[in-house]
Amino acid sequence: MASKTRVIAYGIAAVAVAILLIAASAFIPSFLTGTRSSTQTTQFYVLLTDPPTVPQGTSYLNLTYSSISIHVIEKNGSSEWLASNTTGTVDLLALYQANASIVLSQFSIPANSTVDKVSLAIESVSIGVDGSSYNVTPLANILTINIVNASSISSKAGAILDLSPTVVEIVGTNATGGKVLYFTMVPSAVAVVKVGLSNLQVGQHVKLSDEDQNKLDEAASNASNLTISKASISVNGNITKISINITNDGSTNATVFGIVIHGQFNSTLYLPGGVCNTSESDNGDNNSHAKQPCVGSEHEMEIEHPDSLAFKINATSDTLVPLFGDQEDNALANNSMLVLKPGQSVNLTFYGIIQLVHQPDDSKNSVMEIPSMIITPIPGQTYQIRLMGEGFETITVVAS
Repeated sequence: MASKTRVIAYGIAAVAVAILLIAASAFIPSFLTGTRSSTQTTQFYVLLTDPPTVPQGTSYLNLTYSSISIHVIEKNGSSEWLASNTTGTVDLLALYQANASIVLSQFSIPANSTVDKVSLAIESVSIGVDGSSYNVTPLANILTINIVNASSISSKAGAILDLSPTVVEIVGTNATGGKVLYFTMVPSAVAVVKVGLSNLQVGQHVKLSDEDQNKLDEAASNASNLTISKASISVNGNITKISINITNDGSTNATVFGIVIHGQFNSTLYLPGGVCNTSESDNGDNNSHAKQPCVGSEHEMEIEHPDSLAFKINATSDTLVPLFGDQEDNALANNSMLVLKPGQSVNLTFYGIIQLVHQPDDSKNSVMEIPSMIITPIPGQTYQIRLMGEGFETITVVAS
């Protein structure tokens, strides 16, 4: 009997230990037990496409990015930003010419969650024009874009990000009459969801279908909730005054990255010891950009008048800041972005001299020897003001 009693006792003890182990395991974190959460996940890709507006003679437009992020809203309502440190360089012009998108990054997200925003960090931009390479100053270094048709994702999908930037070129002159080119890039970005994707790899090119292009076109036309209620441009001597009143008529936030003004402008070139004041002459041809001789005390040179000007936005003061793409602009760290809440209005203004101080031709030139150029609109000329952000909005005004 004693032996049988011990067997029964051992059996009871083993059962008790097993119960204790099972109970304890419920409180052991999964990363200690080697098991993984049972939450189902799916792949979400970020693809980039881009029909840029670039100067004549452009052979490439290279954009280098430093990170990609997406904003994920889970089924239970919780949300977070997921970041990928994927980096790379993309020729935006080649993408457009190939009618393709490129996979920038991939993420693993909870199934049945929603990705409603994508963010792109721009490291640098360069452009090839007429066989030479130049740095380009982007108006904004971080682009955060709403995905217009965001919905619950149950299987492999992605966001197609369309930058559609405008590259503005300003032709300057150094102290010896040499030509200096400056470039800025102003994006007008939208993003749409693309479902039914297969396994993709970062760097892979994906052809844009007609459906993709139609979605992007529709998003571009509907993305901007902004209305330009009124705008004006006036000139008094060298002083230019610009006023643009905008309102968000939509039900979601609206983002503006900056302003581009298209039209014909006067230029006054200040040389060491002399001043040259010239006007644009189209001779009845609105597409011509006449070069007119400018004679200073020591040099004779030609001025090419700009047909577009880019402006950053100082969101703190609701003012516009001319952006030429020169060395000082490249050193600016502040992002140009204004976010308007539904129903919010703002009046963006510029009052002052639009002036570009050119680069010296060598290290021997002092500041006093560096030429500068003052740009003014022409009274009576027509200008198109273009808000660039999520989508775009335009208005035409006549300068006074």
